Amino acid sequence: METKVSVIIPVYNTEEYLGNCLTSICTQTLEDLEIICINDASEDNSLNILNDFANKDKRIKVINFSLNKGAAQARNYGIEIAKGEFISFIDSDDYLETADFYEKLYQKAVETDADVVKGAYKYFDTGYVNTDLNKKVLENGMHFAFEFCSAIFKKTMLLENNVLFPLLCDMEDPVFAYKAAVCAKNKIVTVEDCYINIIKRFDSQTASIPRGKQILDKIEGFKQLVNISKEFQVPEKVSGYVLALWIKVIMDACTKSAFFERLSLIQGMIS
Repeated sequence: METKVSVIIPVYNTEEYLGNCLTSICTQTLEDLEIICINDASEDNSLNILNDFANKDKRIKVINFSLNKGAAQARNYGIEIAKGEFISFIDSDDYLETADFYEKLYQKAVETDADVVKGAYKYFDTGYVNTDLNKKVLENGMHFAFEFCSAIFKKTMLLENNVLFPLLCDMEDPVFAYKAAVCAKNKIVTVEDCYINIIKRFDSQTASIPRGKQILDKIEGFKQLVNISKEFQVPEKVSGYVLALWIKVIMDACTKSAFFERLSLIQGMIS
């Protein structure tokens, strides 16, 4: 019998958060889960924590990369080996707030025959729940170009349309979500009371000062968003919303990077 949902978790040096993440998944009311944990050459105690959980819960599969390959490649490998009818992703420092998160999303998928069912992000530090994107998704599913960890995706839809994460160190998430959205077209539905808690870490890639390859990958990712818009003839109203949003993100990152580079230069001159 096919597993209902495969949960793919790339893991890299998150020993402080990993136990909470895994516990929130293992205690879900939907028990028919496959939990694929991909240790991306962590240098801390993450692998031992994964193995301890796997010894207690046979649904957990631990894959160990000997070399760091990045979250995109880890997630793509997870998609390749997943046996679930639907696939979900969670970062190893985040956790599911609602114990029936996967049950509600899966039930909605069955009821509506949807390719994608989306919950909502809740930000741990403020308790803020972003409902704006869900409203946009209900207008047109192609608006779904971020918050991909709040959703489950039908595996056959991903495979038939070659929806994978580009091998970038940044912007791989929106490219994946956007292509999934346009391939699913309007067969995307939302569930409003299913929350995944997002932890903002000051030492994470998204919070750090963007430099070099990260800036270049942001630009490359944006090019891929443009190409998806053209290839799938996304309505201008929708593509304009998505592209404008990510232009702002890239410009903010470039401004932040330039500021700290100038600050570093000034500090060097006066030291």
